Formats: sequence, structure tokens, C-alpha cells
Amino acid sequence: MTGGLAGSCLQRSMMDYPALQSFKWSRGTSLEVVVSWPGRTDCTGWWEPVCPLVKPEIETINSAVWSAQLLGAAAVVDVSVDAIGAGTGGFRMIVNGERFSPDFVLAVEEPVAIRFERATGQYQDQLITGPIS
Repeated sequence: MTGGLAGSCLQRSMMDYPALQSFKWSRGTSLEVVVSWPGRTDCTGWWEPVCPLVKPEIETINSAVWSAQLLGAAAVVDVSVDAIGAGTGGFRMIVNGERFSPDFVLAVEEPVAIRFERATGQYQDQLITGPIS
């Protein structure tokens, strides 16, 4: 399962991969992607499972669009991705020598306009919908 954190004007909470794919990303976007395996069978303990550390590798898909960097690994893997050009790209995850799917792939578009909106605070739920007039 892949999820991520997107900050700034987006809600600073976990978003799953389909939600991340629904956005139009612009060059300059940075995301922190958390890769986990909720169906793992090698963990011990019921209420608070303890899972062995994983040995991850990432392979960048189309390095002209997204740069990907492994931030850290434990029972889950943290990856930083930065949009650096227009197109489709991302990364694939290899753990303990086994490739996992789906690949993390998002599209990046060149911005054609900037829209400014008002907000009562810094979070998405504090946004006042519509352009400033």
C-alpha cells in the first residue's frame, strides 16, 4: 500500500495512492511517500505488532519527471519525490529482492496559470472556494 503526505495548501494528512493520482501535479512539487504492507505475515504481537526491518531499494521511473530518494526504512519505507519536469514518472519498490506493485507513478504538467484563493488559515478545510475578485 502506498500513501503520502502533501503539505502546503493540501491537507497535511495521509492520502492513498488513488487520491494522489487524482491531482494535477506541477513542477516543484515535493511529496513524502510512505510505503507499507498491511498484510504482512512476518510480524509478531497482536495489539501492537512488531515487524522485522525491510531492506528496500527504489528504481526511478523517468528521472526527467520525478526524482526519488530513499529517506529511511524500518517496517515501512519513506521515499521523497520531487517533480522536476512535465510527463509521467515515479519509482518502483524492491524489498528484500522482491519487486512490489503497483509502481508509484504520477503525472506532472507544466502550469498554465496561477490561481490565488483566500483562506482563513493554513489548512485545506479553511480555504474559501473561488478566485479572489
